[in-house]
Amino acid sequence: MTRSVTLDALDRRLIHALQLDGRAPLSRIAAVLGAPERTVARRYHRLRSAFVVRVVGLVDGTRADLLDWFVRIDCAPDAVDALTSALAARDDTSWIAPLAGGSRLVCM
Repeated sequence: MTRSVTLDALDRRLIHALQLDGRAPLSRIAAVLGAPERTVARRYHRLRSAFVVRVVGLVDGTRADLLDWFVRIDCAPDAVDALTSALAARDDTSWIAPLAGGSRLVCM
């Protein structure tokens, strides 16, 4: 069962700041947001533990002489698991995520 998290304005601003620079120190984010550092740190850890945000590393293919591709796949709901497994087994697939509805995937 997925636990729902209610986001307030500070949560949304924190998420936006992380999208701009996911490696920025929480002290700097707190200063920019005008919120106490402990509050921002507590919010960040709550969002991470609830899987609202997560830390990932993506390769910039243009700098590494790699070809980047981004694909959205529509499939039958009963084929999602098999398709996800097949894509994950490929060396050129670095990321897969299901979309709402249970019959769509996006991958890189």
